[in-house]
Amino acid sequence: MAHTPSAKKRAKTYLKQRARNRGNRETMKKEKKALLEAIEKKDKAAIDAAVRKYHSVLDKASKKGAIKQNQAIRKKQRALASAKKALAGPAPTAG
Repeated sequence: MAHTPSAKKRAKTYLKQRARNRGNRETMKKEKKALLEAIEKKDKAAIDAAVRKYHSVLDKASKKGAIKQNQAIRKKQRALASAKKALAGPAPTAG
């Protein structure tokens, strides 16, 4: 346990930050799940909306420091690639 007043205050601040970051991560997971469900259904409008919402959540999380900026960029790129792949349909077969 912290002994000095400043260390006690810092411990409180860490708990607040931890709760805020946990909430941001839960929101990211929820939106990613919604995106994956939309991709599974292959509904273009739902995929577009889910991608926009997921990108927004990632940007907010990186802005607040819950995740690093490069991690947000990487997750956005992967989500967009998955969405494009789902909308493109099956790949043509050779032969």
